[in-house]
Amino acid sequence: MWFFIYIILGLICGFVTKSMNEEKGYEGGFWWGFFLDILGIIVIAVRPYNPDRNKSKDAHIPVTRKDNDPYGLYVKTDFMRTEIMTEDEIDEWFKEKGYEDYLQSFKDNDLLDVKILKSLTEDDLEKLGITSMGKRKALLLLFSNELYKETEYEGEKDSYVIQDVQTLSGVNGQIQKKTYWNRNDLKSVIIEEGIHYIGVEAFKGCKNLKCVILPVSISSIDNSAFEDCPNLERIRFLGNKQQWALVRRGLCWDNNVSPDFKISVRSKDGSDIIL
Repeated sequence: MWFFIYIILGLICGFVTKSMNEEKGYEGGFWWGFFLDILGIIVIAVRPYNPDRNKSKDAHIPVTRKDNDPYGLYVKTDFMRTEIMTEDEIDEWFKEKGYEDYLQSFKDNDLLDVKILKSLTEDDLEKLGITSMGKRKALLLLFSNELYKETEYEGEKDSYVIQDVQTLSGVNGQIQKKTYWNRNDLKSVIIEEGIHYIGVEAFKGCKNLKCVILPVSISSIDNSAFEDCPNLERIRFLGNKQQWALVRRGLCWDNNVSPDFKISVRSKDGSDIIL
């Protein structure tokens, strides 16, 4: 009887610790709860968030087909629409990158398609005759980060005037949980370049906060980071639309802000444009 109760309790705790661990950006975690029960939950609860969790598979840009797309494919995110290279353009891209020797093998296998190239593995490249591990890894990296052409964005220029600016830093590239919680002296802040993570409720309840300038290095804004900042009118991100689309934003990160709240990013000419 007690054995079955222990197993059921272990299963429940295991699924709880697995869920908590994955939410913090780590893999696994089931066995912590299964063997340690409540102690395992406590261990996972105090574990720090993994600042690189948004660089996992969820960071890849989803690809969808459009009937009226002359190129056959579009990369789509919340804030961008990007044209995908045609087969002829991919052909030229291989030559420009110095992989012309392998081009025919890709052609023979009908692989000159962006969606297919982005899905290839290192084993696939080895089967195609790329024996060098270094070249295989380099190609996979190129497939992940290139093979698209960003279209020009005709957006509204951001003319927001920033006043009373303070520059804020962090520790080890992070602004931790509740660091500036309920700080009514903050009006406009610049987050230093090099900060990649803003923690849970880091700026929650900053009643007078109006503008936040985020560096290109930011990769994760956690739950409720700017919640209950009723005068927050502007988040100005110093990167482009694509970089902003890859920033992980947690639940309620911008909940209960000003009704005039807007996000702006950098355009190709260096000006700020409103999304």
